[in-house]
Amino acid sequence: MTEVAASTVQETAAPTVETPQVPEAPQAPQAPQAPQAPPEQPPVQAQKPETPPEQPETPPAQPKGEQPQAVERVVPAADGYQFAEGTAPQLGEMFSKLDMTQEQADGVLKLDQTRTQATAAALRTAGEAHVKTWGDNAKTNLNLAKRGMSHFDPTGQLKDVLRETGFGNDPRLLEMFYQFGNRMEEGGFLPSAVNAPKQPQSAAQTLYGNQGK
Repeated sequence: MTEVAASTVQETAAPTVETPQVPEAPQAPQAPQAPQAPPEQPPVQAQKPETPPEQPETPPAQPKGEQPQAVERVVPAADGYQFAEGTAPQLGEMFSKLDMTQEQADGVLKLDQTRTQATAAALRTAGEAHVKTWGDNAKTNLNLAKRGMSHFDPTGQLKDVLRETGFGNDPRLLEMFYQFGNRMEEGGFLPSAVNAPKQPQSAAQTLYGNQGK
């Protein structure tokens, strides 16, 4: 037997055996996942009920037929006003003629007092500024101004009025009195505040004055 025939016999005698496929094992079912907890919510604060705004109290209604009583307006007599000490008594007569009550008169006096104080303050400021213009001679010039004022005010009444009203600080008066005092210091002529004694006159001179020659 030849080699070809032997090979053919071997192929015929040994049939081909197929290897059976092993089926895949089924996968195990997955365990169900636990449900997730919802996120925490912040606690809800209870809202306080809004307080309604307070309503203004309504005045009690007056019974019908009754009218509010009018306040009696009293105008004092000229000498019936109550004034502070030192107030001019003539003001009472003026207020009475103007038909003013005590309250109205007090308001006018208060307004005048405020105006007077403001004027005095302004004059004081102006007087101090004027004295500064005298420089180093301020003290000397003030003494001369006092001397000049004393020459025309021997009784001191003018000085009291100027001090009470504040006009003693008026720069114009300060300068005027200083000029008077300065002229007296330099030996200048100032009219005397004391009247010269009068010469005796005849009856004709008294009645008709001095006759010309």
